[in-house]
Amino acid sequence: MTTVKVVWQRLVDEKGDTCDRCNKTYLNLEKVINVLEPALKQLGIELKFEKRAISLEAFEKNPLSSNEILIDGNPLEKVLGLKVGQSPCCGPCGDNECRTLIDDTGEKEEVEERVFLKALLKTLAEKL
Repeated sequence: MTTVKVVWQRLVDEKGDTCDRCNKTYLNLEKVINVLEPALKQLGIELKFEKRAISLEAFEKNPLSSNEILIDGNPLEKVLGLKVGQSPCCGPCGDNECRTLIDDTGEKEEVEERVFLKALLKTLAEKL
């Protein structure tokens, strides 16, 4: 069986909360994974999804590490040749400049379903 590992990491505060942009990204990832996972299993492909929490201390050292997605160890932006940007955030992130992604449609605070799906399918195509 072929395995593809997806890791999503984000800042989680002491209450277990994250910011809106990370939460929206999570919902988008979950939707794509829930749709694809049964079909991929039929093809002999296992999709492993791991959520990682980043401490406030680690986040303050590197705010761009929050809301980062790794597919088989490769950052999503590298898989698709996208640029990473920054913009002020909210909630647990305070007013830190947090991760954004820049593609041909502009700068996005959350990782959209279509972007994640494209990166996942590209990784699968290269693996198979």
